[in-house]
Amino acid sequence: MDHKSFRASRAVSVAAGLALTGLLVACGSDPVTRPPDPPTAAPPPPPSIVSTGQGTLEVDFIGRAAPFTTTATGNLEATVDWTFASDDVDVFLARGDCTPEQFIDTQCNIAAFSTSETAKPEKVRLTAAPPGVYTLLVGNAGPERESLSWQVVLTPTVASTAPAVSAATTSARGLGLPGKARIYRGRASW
Repeated sequence: MDHKSFRASRAVSVAAGLALTGLLVACGSDPVTRPPDPPTAAPPPPPSIVSTGQGTLEVDFIGRAAPFTTTATGNLEATVDWTFASDDVDVFLARGDCTPEQFIDTQCNIAAFSTSETAKPEKVRLTAAPPGVYTLLVGNAGPERESLSWQVVLTPTVASTAPAVSAATTSARGLGLPGKARIYRGRASW
């Protein structure tokens, strides 16, 4: 290839590059910049303890911890532990302020419960719990008087990804509480 042909092909390449750049600019594209990244959602806050305590509970008694309030949508997990593995301890999580008397009269809005006869500790979990007031209730089906401790942890979730709360959990009857829950006759508060 001679020197004149090389210069001509180079001039055509440069002209084609300039024409392509002009077309991109005319179309509104800037070949040097790229569109900004979409904003990322802030992570939810870390888990926090919303209720903790201890107490004693006679056989066939239902006790309640002081009601607690959450300020964010999230998963609530209550863990209750006690002394004697032979005892049957049950755990109930109610929406709102629920007294042992209201529980016995089935007037509480029970959102979640666990009544295993063998689990120790007993755990109950309520997913996508909206902010509000909740009450932890604990029953001792015996055979011994118990010393127990509890902890309730809220793990906040991103509100837009939290599933809707089912309407079936709006009353104690809606959850189908086991008949065993009706054995409690005594009341205790801690």
